[in-house]
Amino acid sequence: MDMGKEMDRVADKRLKELTVLLADMSRLHQKLLEAVRHKLEAIRGADAEAMHRAARQEGELARRIKDQEGLRQLLMEELGEELGLASAQVRKLTVSELAARVAEPVRSRLTVLGAELRKCATEIARLNRVNAVVSQEMLKHFRTVYDTVTRGTVTRDFYGRTGRPQRGTPLALIDTTG
Repeated sequence: MDMGKEMDRVADKRLKELTVLLADMSRLHQKLLEAVRHKLEAIRGADAEAMHRAARQEGELARRIKDQEGLRQLLMEELGEELGLASAQVRKLTVSELAARVAEPVRSRLTVLGAELRKCATEIARLNRVNAVVSQEMLKHFRTVYDTVTRGTVTRDFYGRTGRPQRGTPLALIDTTG
């Protein structure tokens, strides 16, 4: 068998594997996007249990995506070898750049999958920024409430550590006399 045909066959097989993997990664990213949306809805609705469920699902999906990303990098390196590219060059290669180096119909499929992944990842990042801002604002609000409750701004009579009545502003979370 001709060596050039064998290399083409191996490259075609790797490209097919890569398209299947990218389709799986796209589905995982879509699920992650839904989990991030559910978490934001749970935060808005102050549903702690739903927040925890969404966060657990998010963590599991992120782990699976990380595993898939490792496989993608491995496939990209193998493809790079088949295409005559150096390892350092392959590591920097995007799916779109790889698509530009291969023939149709794989080129179109890679281009579509890369665009889907990019769009989904961009939306996940945007929603994560929203979640972070909302969470920071909630924490500021809780700190303000806690500071207000514990400040003890009203001067009153209370029993001190010695058991004798004193006048002042004790720190108290609950005022049981008022």
